Amino acid sequence: MGFFYEEFEFGGERWERIQVDVSKCMGRISAVFLEGELAAMGPAWVRKEYFCEFVNSGGEMFDRELVEAALDDRVEPLVF
Repeated sequence: MGFFYEEFEFGGERWERIQVDVSKCMGRISAVFLEGELAAMGPAWVRKEYFCEFVNSGGEMFDRELVEAALDDRVEPLVF
């Protein structure tokens, strides 16, 4: 999912994490506006932009979970 996901999830204590999703901003962002964003941009984009979720955007060649499931540390890498 990229640099920011890795740092947010696994960056240790060197970062202060502040996470504010749309539910805490409903006075400023209306449900009608969110419905328009959902219709225009799609659910993955809305989850990422308004609900502070790290999601696959759909433009990847392979889904991250699929790649991680295929990795196996017990296999010796090929050396040429």
